[in-house]
Amino acid sequence: YSRDIHDTARLFAPPIQAYGRGIIIIMNPIERSVAKYYQHLEENNISPRHMSLAQYAKNRLEANILTKAIAGRGELAIAKEILKRKFIVGLFDRMGDSFERFETFFGWNIGEDTKTCQRDTQT
Repeated sequence: YSRDIHDTARLFAPPIQAYGRGIIIIMNPIERSVAKYYQHLEENNISPRHMSLAQYAKNRLEANILTKAIAGRGELAIAKEILKRKFIVGLFDRMGDSFERFETFFGWNIGEDTKTCQRDTQT
């Protein structure tokens, strides 16, 4: 695990013979912002009556951190191309499907205990 995508870049570049593939799970940016709003309220003990979602959004403009981290700047087309070539992408709101995608791509043969654990963490 690394929050710094460039730190792990050595896994994807020559001279190694087998290139790595990163796993990334992304969340819809609107849903992520709403979740951050509720987290902000909870962490700061603020009632929604004192700060609406619209007020939060207006005062806390979010940059697309993922795009900047991947492309080195806010260029969506470059970030999408890098994701396509270097990562297996999963979706936060479809975690079960994402796990299946990772298992299929990497050829993982996981046991029933692991599948039970996956199901339990999704509920």
